[in-house]
Amino acid sequence: DKQVEYTASANYDTEYLRLAFKPNSITLDGIEMPANSGSSDFGYMLRSLGEGDYSLIVKRKKSGKVLIKGK
Repeated sequence: DKQVEYTASANYDTEYLRLAFKPNSITLDGIEMPANSGSSDFGYMLRSLGEGDYSLIVKRKKSGKVLIKGK
């Protein structure tokens, strides 16, 4: 299993990540974040870049511990 963990310090922020694995769980302070189409200010958007790489955009309403897990 693979994972990325970080602590976001700003409220109402967006992170852009490139991952070498497909996430199957994204949480903020232990609460599962929903997938969204980009119109919401809370959740994430995932897009395949090919060859096992993924673009992930995480939108948050609060600071906290972000944990991204996958295989």
